[in-house]
Formats: sequence, structure tokens, C-alpha cells
Amino acid sequence: MKKLSIATIVSIVIFLSSTLFSATRIKTIEFSFGSYYSATDIASGSGWTPPYITINLPEQGITIKNAYVEIEYLSSAGSAADVTNIDIYFNAGTSATDIVDNITGTQVPDSSGESNLFVARADVTSKITSWTNQPYSLKFVSVGSPHNMHSAKLYITYEYDDTSPTQIKTVKFPIFSDSLDGISGVISTLAQQISPVSVPFKYRCDIPESGVTIKQVWFEIRGLRQSGAATTDGSINVNISGYPSEPTMTLDGALTDTYRFRYLTSTGTPSGFAINTLQTVYVNLSGTANTNVLGGEVVITYEYSNDSAEKLKTVSYFFAQSTGTAGSVTNFTVPVYLNEDGITIERIYAKISGSYDSTTAGSVEVNSAIAGNSLTSRTYQVVVTAAQVSGFELFHDLSEGRAYWFNGSTVTISWTNTLAALGGCGVELIITYKYTSENKYTEFYRVFAGQTANEVASGSAYNYTFSLFFPDPEIPLGRKVLRSSYLVGNFIEGDGVVTQDPTTTMNVNSVSGKAQVVKHQSTTENFQTTAIYDFSDRITTSSTSATANYTLTADPFNVSGCANITYEYYPAPSTPTALSQYRSDGTTLISTGGWTNGTSVVLKFNMSSRIADTLYPVVEVKPVSQAFDGSNLSTGTAVNYSGSGIVVGSVTITGLTDGTTYHWRARVSSLNGNSLWVSFGDNLETEADFGCDLSSPTVSLNAPINGAATNYMNITFSWSGTDYPTGSNSGIKQYTLQISTDINFGVVNYSSTTEALACGYLLSQGTYYWRVRAEDNAGNIGLWT
Repeated sequence: MKKLSIATIVSIVIFLSSTLFSATRIKTIEFSFGSYYSATDIASGSGWTPPYITINLPEQGITIKNAYVEIEYLSSAGSAADVTNIDIYFNAGTSATDIVDNITGTQVPDSSGESNLFVARADVTSKITSWTNQPYSLKFVSVGSPHNMHSAKLYITYEYDDTSPTQIKTVKFPIFSDSLDGISGVISTLAQQISPVSVPFKYRCDIPESGVTIKQVWFEIRGLRQSGAATTDGSINVNISGYPSEPTMTLDGALTDTYRFRYLTSTGTPSGFAINTLQTVYVNLSGTANTNVLGGEVVITYEYSNDSAEKLKTVSYFFAQSTGTAGSVTNFTVPVYLNEDGITIERIYAKISGSYDSTTAGSVEVNSAIAGNSLTSRTYQVVVTAAQVSGFELFHDLSEGRAYWFNGSTVTISWTNTLAALGGCGVELIITYKYTSENKYTEFYRVFAGQTANEVASGSAYNYTFSLFFPDPEIPLGRKVLRSSYLVGNFIEGDGVVTQDPTTTMNVNSVSGKAQVVKHQSTTENFQTTAIYDFSDRITTSSTSATANYTLTADPFNVSGCANITYEYYPAPSTPTALSQYRSDGTTLISTGGWTNGTSVVLKFNMSSRIADTLYPVVEVKPVSQAFDGSNLSTGTAVNYSGSGIVVGSVTITGLTDGTTYHWRARVSSLNGNSLWVSFGDNLETEADFGCDLSSPTVSLNAPINGAATNYMNITFSWSGTDYPTGSNSGIKQYTLQISTDINFGVVNYSSTTEALACGYLLSQGTYYWRVRAEDNAGNIGLWT
């Protein structure tokens, strides 16, 4: 007779593998060294030394990944001469003594006789060795001509532990020239050229966090300054309404140039600045300072409490770069993803960089939409008087449509393409938003991406390999999704020999067919321009580096660059809990070490995640003799999870083998990754979680023998039992003895169920028949003897 050996009941005790949550994140913090506030030009070989700044990064677990200084300035102030060298000094302490730049020779020959607008960067990663209230100092020297209009910023990118109780961030808000509330119905850059005057701009910097300590605030003002025929200087400063002015920066006019400028208010906090308050800042222009596309931002670096119910963030997206050729596409649409929960967009605006080379004013009409909803059209006027030594930068606001946005909805920006003198325009999208949870999040950071050491021949390439960072925030690791990666290249070209509009060519990793060629508008003069380049198809969130490829065709050139990275993180599902095992009916519980008498079992457990997700129950079932190795996994039916509570996952395991004992473990999987494994039960992995017993036990009758006669009425019945397979079975649970005077057992006179191998009865005189059968621990019942 065959014996089915299958299990009984399993008690459930769960040991959760401890989740290692290191919360490693990455971000970039900005600091300002301010501008050069003097009407006196700095002589060739002499330096600008701004006040030192104090850096405090309050987080735990900090690893500095990248840091660089960025300096903008005007050379050849009043004297046309080659720039033969630049030295940037930077180090910890209150006096800068260490040269950190890689610039070794001529930057731009000045044979065309106008000023030169420079953007220079230097990698200072190795210099950031301390960050607890640590002073850092900067000094800048240019050799070859007088220089002025300096401004400088420091960018520090680092990994940190996001569970740190106090943290720091940098956020940005545009300032608006036509607004009642500093938020809506606004123009973020003046549409027309203005003469020297005080221009009011509204802004409102809503900071939602608690425990706020402001470390630095500065106004970053940009415009395109026209000198006309006058050689006299202009000037710029700002003041918050009702408060004293910030220091004044000269707008040099000695060589009657047209150039863009960047003015930064002094380090610290401008007099009268307040958060969560509508304020007016006046941008004060005087002297020879006719200006187009005047606008700017408020930049705030502050510490805050990490347990704040609501937080704020600023991220940047690549949006577009037009080619600058007649009839080229100037209508761009991109989806915008922000990953946190409870998002409210505070400001969304574009920074547009382009070039224009005509003494006749041109109007650039910019149209935009969010999620298909058209926004107010804005028109910006640009013009060049005398020599043009740079392109322009302007801010275009889209905040009036911020309520239209939903995650993944599109943003559209387009502009007129009918101006022959308008070069290629690059667009960066800047978004400042509030959120309530970072169970999933968007990450943004910047890194240094190259600075030419000296002049590069026209048409030749300058290549620079920069590092990329996508830290693993926790164990188990979730999913990272790259959303935006782009280069910003600040080119300066020219010895004025070649009379043609310059073109910039940018690529990453020198991939064939991916080079981006942009035409800019300038002719015989030295010229600075900005181009941006999207390389999101060239890297993944596993990439550790990329190589920027920069080329300019016209005259010799120099270039300085940075890379901007935006990506998302989605957490893996949480570790499963309440593991349980059942027979094939899904309701009969199998205890730890118990048995089943079927070829299938149902394994169940609770599933959850920190976010809404589609969860898949996954198990690994192995014979006890085999260790877990992650192979031959079984997956149950997907369950939609709302983001709260628990759902039950179920996996049916079939094809169990008679006489085999098993152990198993479970995890939860989704598109976003896998949870940690959890083993069933509180037993050792070398002990069975359940066994399969498909064979029925047999019984042999011992006494009394068949046909025996006795004159004793007190009879002892005895037998022996065997369970199969021998040595790997569930074991006999009990025996049933029946005694009858009917050979067919139509009437059972005596019956007993026992675990023993004998049973005694006091019988009356007569002829009796007896039989026994066995039941094993898996529930298999043998035949009657």
C-alpha cells in the first residue's frame, strides 16, 4: 500500500532582516564672493581680493565630490591688450595663497581692440578639506590688461547623510518687474531698453522650513549694457525698498562696448531682506548704462531643520538649444518630472542665452505653455551699439501657469525666428517648489566640466573628462531615473582675423552623429557666448564619468564649462512581513517543520512600500539540502499598492517531491527594485520549513494471529506500522483499530484511535474480526489490513 506523506501545522515566527538605511544623497550648495565694488580698474598683474567667506555644511557623513569657483570679469578696461595669463588663488583660511587654476598661457589675443568678457572656472575640490565654520579665501589676477567688473561664486557638490537633523540648501527666486504680489502676472526681465534709472522689481521668497538660519543671500542681476559712443563708465547697485544700497559695481565704458554683465550683491544678507514677505528691490543704474534685458534672481543659502513638515527645492532642467540658422526650429516641448509628494511649484522660469549682432533693435517674442495651457506672450528687445563682446542672457517667467503642472506634463517655450541677426539660443528651465515628503525624490547637482589652459586653434577640440555621481542612498537599492544632463559652455573667441559668425560644436564622449553645431552672431570683434548641450542619451545613472568635447570655428578660442545633472530616485519595496505557509487550499496552515500531502503549497506574506507601486511577491524554495542562491525564483500575481497600509502577496508552489523537506524565503519586487530577503520561520536554515509526504503508511497485524481461538475474554491486539519513503517521511501520527462480529465490518462493535501499537478489550464469547489502519502526520491514511 502506498503512503502519502504530507505535513501538518507550522507556527509562524518572522525574523526581519535589518534594513540598512544610510540615506546617502548628493547636492550642490552655492556661495557668493560678491563683486568688485570700485571705479578703479585693477592693473595688469594685480589682483582682486574679495572678502573671505565662511562655509558651514552641517550634515553628517559628508564626502566632497566636486567643487569649483566661477569668475566673470571684463578685461582690457581702457587698454586693448592680450590676456596672457590668469591666476586664481583659493584655499582655506582668511588669505588666498594657493594657485588652483590650470591656465598657463594666452587666453585671448586682443588685436580687434575691444574689451573681453571672461568666464573662468577652477576646480577646487582638493581644497575643500574642512566645512565647519571654515573660512575660504579667493584672489584673482589677470595679466595683459587692466580688468574690472569681477564677480565670483563657489559651488560645492557633496554626498551626505540625509537623516542629519540640520541641513543646508540653496534655492532661487526670480525678481519681477511687473507684479503686484511678486508671484504672478509678471515679467522677469525688462522688455525694453532702459536709460539709467532706478527700476523696481518685486519678489517674494517663501521658505516653508522650520529652524531656518540664513547663511547667505544675494541678488544676481544680469543685463546687456550698451555704451553707445561714450567712453564714460556706468554703474549698478541695488537696494531693498526703504533700506540702504548694496555696494556699487562699475559698468566699464572705456572701449564703447556692448556686453552682458553679472552683478552680485555683497556677501552676507542684503540690508532689509526678509523671507515670506513681499518686497521690492530697486536696481539702480547710473552714468553710461543703457541696458537691455535687465533681470535677475534672489539666491538664498540657508540651514533648516530636517524634520520640517514642508520643504523647498530648486532644480534645473535642460530645455533647448537652437542652432541659430535661418528657419531652424525654435519651438521646444519637454516633459517635466518632479518626484516628491505634496508638490506645489512656487516659481518656474527659463534662463535664455543667445547672441544678437545688429545696431537695429530686434524684438524677440517668447511664447510658453504648461500642460498645453498657453501663457502670456513676452517680447524682449535686444540691440548692439558699437562693438559687441558678448551674447545676452534673460529670464523668462512661466510662474503664472504653475498650477497647470502635473508630474510628467509638458512645458513648451518658443520664440520668433525671423531676426537675421539673432544667433542660436539655449534655454535652461529652473523650478523652485515645495513638497511634503521625499520617499521618492528629485536630485540636482553641478560639477566642473573643464577650463582651457590656453588658446585653442579654430576648429580644434578641447576635451575634458569630468566625474559623475549617482550615490546609492540605501540598502536595498531602489531605482534611479536620469531626467536631465547638460553642459554649459562659456566660449570666448577671437583675434579678429577671421570675419565670420562663430559656430560652437559640442559633444560628449565624441559620439558620431551627436555633435551639436550652433551659429552665433558676431563678426570681427572678440566675442563671448554661451551654448548648452544635452547629453542625457550618452550616460546612465551607472555612469561614473563623461568627456566633454568643445570646439569653436572662426578664430582661436577658450572655453569654460560645467555639467548639470538631474535625476530621480524611487525606493525599493519594504521588507515582507508575516510570512506563512498553507496547503494547496490556501487556508490550511502548515506549521514550522510541518508536512503537506499534496504536490503544491501556497506561501503568503504582507507587502508594502514607502510609495504607491505595483508589488510582486517573490519566493525562493529549495530542498533543505540546498542553500539559497537566488535561482529558480517563483513570482506570484502583482498587487497594486496605494502607498499606505499593507497588501497580501501569494505564491503557489507546485511540483513538490515525495519525501523531500524544504526551506524558503521571500522578498517583494517592483519596477523600482527588490526588497531584502526574509527567511520563513524561527528555525535554522538547515531545518525544514515544511515537507512533502505523498505516501500512505502501512500496518502489519501481530497478535492475535488469524484464526486463533482462546478461552480468554481479555484480548490484547498488537500491530506494527511503516511510513514511506523510509527515512524521509512525516511519520505515523495515529492508528485506528476496529473490531466487528461482521466479516464485512457492517457493524463495528469496538473502535479505538491510538498512537500506541497495542490495545486491549474485554470481549464476550463469539467470533471476531479485527483490522487496523494508520494515518501519518501529512494526513495520508493507509488501507485497512
